[in-house]
Amino acid sequence: MKHVDVTDFRLTPGQILLNATVVGVIIFLCSMLGIWTRPSGLLAAFWPANAVLLGLFVRLPKLAHPLGWGAAFLGYLTADLITGMNWELSVFLTAGNFAGVAMGVFLFKQLAEKHRLLKQPLSIIYLILVTLAASVAAGIVGMAGFPYFFDGLAKDGFIYWFATEWANYLAILPVMLTLPRLRLGLIRLRRKQDCHLINLHQGLALLALILGMGLGVVIGGPGALAFLVPGLLWCALTYRLFTTALVILCSNIWVMLTISTGLLDLGVNVRDFLILESFRMGLALQSLAPLAVASVMNARNELVEQLRHLATHDSLTHILNRPGLYEKMQPELLSKKPYALLMCDIDHFKLVNDQYGHACGDLVLAEFAKRTSACLRESDIFARVGGEEFCILLTDCSHHIASDIADRICQACSNSPFQLNESIQIDVTVSIGLVYFDEQQSFSIEAILSLADEALYDAKESGRNCVVMNLASA
Repeated sequence: MKHVDVTDFRLTPGQILLNATVVGVIIFLCSMLGIWTRPSGLLAAFWPANAVLLGLFVRLPKLAHPLGWGAAFLGYLTADLITGMNWELSVFLTAGNFAGVAMGVFLFKQLAEKHRLLKQPLSIIYLILVTLAASVAAGIVGMAGFPYFFDGLAKDGFIYWFATEWANYLAILPVMLTLPRLRLGLIRLRRKQDCHLINLHQGLALLALILGMGLGVVIGGPGALAFLVPGLLWCALTYRLFTTALVILCSNIWVMLTISTGLLDLGVNVRDFLILESFRMGLALQSLAPLAVASVMNARNELVEQLRHLATHDSLTHILNRPGLYEKMQPELLSKKPYALLMCDIDHFKLVNDQYGHACGDLVLAEFAKRTSACLRESDIFARVGGEEFCILLTDCSHHIASDIADRICQACSNSPFQLNESIQIDVTVSIGLVYFDEQQSFSIEAILSLADEALYDAKESGRNCVVMNLASA
């Protein structure tokens, strides 16, 4: 399914120029890193610039402005020229870089956001296909210029460009696409769990990967790369998708650097052209298994979270239900702070259902939840516990604050009619039973709810549309 990005504003010339400058600087630095890891000839142990540029343009489409492309071109060209490359060769290499990136940007735009961000298992297949096409585009350019610039066969140029690009795309793009809240290079973590201390299980997964790296160096041989697989799979089962992608990238960088420096001996001549490209392709394909596992785990975790939300929330009013209330109340009751519990009941709600139908009754419930939520503090806990019964836990409050909030809820309902549709509006009132605890006591949740029910009963007996408060600690 094609996804269309919509922006609510136009960038100013200054913002466009700033974005282009950021792109140019990033590509220059990434190109310099790639050149630094290229010990001889065209053997680049790690070339991140193209994958980073593609990731930037996919995650932040506003960067893919013509000035952004121009800045990227200057970034590539500058890095090549200051390291001694002639301008003709630099332009040729940059053309190959642009061919792959442009193809990738075009194809990623055809995908839904969930697939661009690798949130579904099928997303990995799309990633393979898009990067495959982007690598082929770069390979075609390489095939065209390889005989002229390197005095080699056209097919060798295609193989070299294709294998190198695909290996780097598959290693780097997953990190770029899953990077939490990318904003012009600044990372904002979505959840506090992203920066929590590594627990034992996570530490063992990382240790297994490091152990595999060490065994590869010590034992060597063609099978040394496979020693990384158990650790990578363990990490995929343990870490979040972004963390797993980052671990895969770091392990690939380590492999490429150790082979290029001779630390890791595969028992074959990696300087041989075909063996080198076979190695790069194998390394890229080896990354897909743990990445796919991590994507499956990510989809599973999101599904579990959705099921948990459904189990603890009311589908009509979108507030907590009774199980959700119990879950939220338990830690609050252990906090040793004063609190109040409000039990609310919509007056004569059965008459609404009988006279206007259950559909209108549902609208009343939803509107009551909306008006009540506007009266509460952010820390308060609001739940629907029965047909027309609602419960509110006011945390860390005085009995005066609790009474004021209860009065506001009554007024919010009675001051203006509930508009059910264009022709029907009805007056709605609510009765509230309030129980206040000025210090922590050994009441169970059921006992607290029972005390609130008693106060609610007194409110109904007192004529409804009122608040009855009971200082339970007295």
